[in-house]
Amino acid sequence: MHGYPTRLLSSVHEVNENQKQRLAEKIRQRFGSDWSHLRVGVWGLAFKRDTDDTRESPAVVLVDALLNAGAAVQVFDPAAMAAVGEHWEGGVVGCAGMYDAVVGVDALAVMTDWQEFRLPNWAKVRKLMKGNVVFDGRNLYEPAVLEQEGLVHIGIGRGHQVS
Repeated sequence: MHGYPTRLLSSVHEVNENQKQRLAEKIRQRFGSDWSHLRVGVWGLAFKRDTDDTRESPAVVLVDALLNAGAAVQVFDPAAMAAVGEHWEGGVVGCAGMYDAVVGVDALAVMTDWQEFRLPNWAKVRKLMKGNVVFDGRNLYEPAVLEQEGLVHIGIGRGHQVS
């Protein structure tokens, strides 16, 4: 590439790929390495909002990690629900709506910054969930707002708040 070392491009790619693993690592820190008892809801499969494109999506990487560790997964994305059938033959439940994706889950992972995910009814989310942990992969939420509803917010780059 015109004198640029390919090592630099390789390093950038490696950093980007490692970033996709961060939320799975935060889940591991919270719940340990045995996820066979874990049910996780996922909001957002698309790489970014307003698209159905899941190529290079951190959500796909996360769902793969969850499935590989034995977790049950239920997902909702406003545009990319076809990805459930394209990426996974089983183990992932596609849900009709965002609140359906949190019914009975131990944790919620928010992976795409869709507009409808920005101001959810946290009281409803808390009532529907079995657990109370929200992994905010997009740093969309103020931890104090979730804490008021009895939820634990764990963001990327913010650490986590324990209530």
